[in-house]
Amino acid sequence: EPPLNAIRPPPHQHQSRDPNAPRLPDSTSALVGPRLNLHNRVQSLIRAGDLDAASAVARHSVFSSTRPTVFTCNAIIAAMYRAKRYNEAIALFHFFFNQSNLVPNIVSYNNVINTHCDEGRLDVALEIYRQIIADAPFSPSPVTYRHLTKGLISVGRIDEAVDLLR
Repeated sequence: EPPLNAIRPPPHQHQSRDPNAPRLPDSTSALVGPRLNLHNRVQSLIRAGDLDAASAVARHSVFSSTRPTVFTCNAIIAAMYRAKRYNEAIALFHFFFNQSNLVPNIVSYNNVINTHCDEGRLDVALEIYRQIIADAPFSPSPVTYRHLTKGLISVGRIDEAVDLLR
């Protein structure tokens, strides 16, 4: 049987991360242990219809040793959107991803873009789209384009919707 260090390198051999490299969102492998328990607790509160408690649990966890994953943040933001609590959805996006230094994924951006579109704030949604293109380590998804084109068409900006898809 090989020695343990042949299977797993010592901790001091880890490569240091390039500070200039883009920060990447969590992968699903981050949903384990206490972070999975936190996610399940928030999801249970959402399913029970207690969005205020779900939001409080998720927000408070930012200050604990068990920080939420992007999936937990997205769950409460999407729940606020579905409940038409648009300002709270936007405030949670800002809190998690701008103030608390968590890394959003494309679903995070799609949630906030869709919220701005439904509120008629197409210029804000388009600015977020441009921010994804300029800064994010991923591309807009088909869902991003669906939300934006639907929003543009709903306010009569047909030419812009067509241009977006070119």
